[in-house]
Amino acid sequence: MGYTILVVEDISDSRELLRLLLESEGYRVLEAANGIDAVATAQRDQPDAILMDISLPLMDGCQATSRIRESGLLSIPIIACTAHDSSDWRNKASLAGCTDFLNKPLEFTSLLAMLSHYLSIRQPTVFGLPIRPIKTLIRRNRGTDMRLADFILGNMETILGEWEEFAGTLLPATAGMTSLALRDHAKQILEAVAKDLSTAQTRYAQAEKSKGRAPKIPGAPETAAQTHAILRARSGFDINQLVAEYRALRASVLSLWTDSPDPAEISLDDVVRFNEAMDQAIAESIGFFSAQVDQARNLLLGMLGHDMRSPLNTILMTAQYLAKSNAGENVSDAASRLIRSGASMKALLDDLVDFNRTTLGLGIKIDLADGDFSALVSDEVEQLRGAHPSRQIELEIRGDTRGLWDSVRLQQLVRNLVVNAINYGAADTPIHVMLTGDEAEITIEVKNGGPAIEKEALKQIFDPLKRGLGQGNRNDSGAGLGLGLYIVREVARAHGGEVTVHSENGETVFAVRLPRRN
Repeated sequence: MGYTILVVEDISDSRELLRLLLESEGYRVLEAANGIDAVATAQRDQPDAILMDISLPLMDGCQATSRIRESGLLSIPIIACTAHDSSDWRNKASLAGCTDFLNKPLEFTSLLAMLSHYLSIRQPTVFGLPIRPIKTLIRRNRGTDMRLADFILGNMETILGEWEEFAGTLLPATAGMTSLALRDHAKQILEAVAKDLSTAQTRYAQAEKSKGRAPKIPGAPETAAQTHAILRARSGFDINQLVAEYRALRASVLSLWTDSPDPAEISLDDVVRFNEAMDQAIAESIGFFSAQVDQARNLLLGMLGHDMRSPLNTILMTAQYLAKSNAGENVSDAASRLIRSGASMKALLDDLVDFNRTTLGLGIKIDLADGDFSALVSDEVEQLRGAHPSRQIELEIRGDTRGLWDSVRLQQLVRNLVVNAINYGAADTPIHVMLTGDEAEITIEVKNGGPAIEKEALKQIFDPLKRGLGQGNRNDSGAGLGLGLYIVREVARAHGGEVTVHSENGETVFAVRLPRRN
C-alpha cells in the first residue's frame, strides 16, 4: 500500500496491537503515546492518516488535533478513537479538526474501511477542493455554465457508488443493508443539489442558504434530505453517522470533479454554491433526524410511565394486603419492603411522565387549591422518616404558610429534595428541613452535610438525566434517573417560583421560594 499511519494511543498493549494489525495490511505505522509526541511526529513525518485517541496524557487528543491543524497539516485524515460515546465529545473532536469518529472497542473491519475511504480521496484541499495551481483555483468564470451541476448529473452512478461504499462502513447501523438501502435518497439529494447549482440566486438568498435557512414553502412535501434523515434514524444511525455521509459525499463529488479527464478551469462560484447546497441539505437532515429521535424518546418515556402503572399497582395492593393479613412478622416485614420499593418505583414513573410532558412543551400540570403548606411538609417528612429510619430528618416551621398550592406537586417537590439529601449527603449528619412563611412568599430549605458540590456540577445540577456522585452511603437500589431535581425546578416554576442551591464549607442548601397566592 505504501501509506503511513500514525497511531496515537497511551495504552501500550492497544497501540502494539493496532500496529501489528495495520502492518499485516501493508501499512507503515508510526506511534505516539501522548498528545505532545503526536503533534511532533505528525509535523516531522506528515503521515497519510492519523488514528487519534482522545483521552491522552500531557495533551488530550482534541488539543493535539488542533495543534496539528494549526501547523498547516489540513488535509491529513484524523480519525478520533474514543470510548466516550457522547455527542459532547464528538462535537469537541469535530471542532478541533477530526475528520471522523470510531468508538472503542474498535472494530478492525470498520477501521480498515474508513482508512481506505479517506486515503483514496485524500489530497490537499481548499474549500473542500484538491489544490491545483492557485491561479486556476481563484478564477471565477462567472460567464460560463455551471460545470459542476453537469458533472454531477453525468456521473451520478460513480458518485452513488462511492456514497454506497462509505455508507457500508457505518456499522452496526448498516449491517445487512441492501445496496438500495445504502443509497437511500442519495440520487434525489444530488439531483436537488444540481438543480440548485443551475438556478440563479441573489446574494441574500445565497447567504441565507449557507446558514441552513433556505426559505420554506408552506405545504411543500418533505425534501429528499429530510426523508433520508427519517429513514436513517429508523435504521439505527446516530447523528454523527448521518453527518459523516454528507462529509464523505462532499469530498467525493469535488475530488471526482477535479480529477476528471477534462477538468477545465475550476469555478470558485461552483464550489461555493455546491457547499451552500450541501450545508442546506445537512441542516434539513439534522432538523428532521433530531425530531424523529425526540419523538421516539418521548413515546418510549410515555409508554414506560403509563404502561408500568398497572402491574405496579397490583404489586402495591398485594403488598398492602399481605401487611394487613397478620401472617407473621416475617411476612409483614417483607410486605413493608415491597411497599417502600413500590413507592420508590411509582415516584420514578411519576418523574418520567413529568419529564415527558416538559419535553413536549406542555410543562408541569398543577391544580391549585387552598391549603396549608406546613401540613403538606409535615406529612411528607413523617413518611420519609418511616421509609429511612436510619437517617435523622429535622423539621422546623415558621410563620403563616397558607395559600393556593398544588398539594400533590409540593409533596413531590419536598420528597425529591429530601431524598436527594439522603442519597448524596453525609450519613452521619442530620437533614434539616425549614419552612418559612412571610407576607410575600413561602420558602422551604433543605440542608445536608457532606463534601461541597463542585462548581461545574452546580451549573447543571437541575438539568434532566444528570446524576451526581454519592457519598459512599448510598444504596444503589434507590438510585434515580437524574430527574428528581429537574422536577423540583419545574414544579417551582409552575407555581411561579424558583429553586437555588448553595454548596460550601461542608453544607449544601437547596432553597425553593414560592410567591404566596391567596
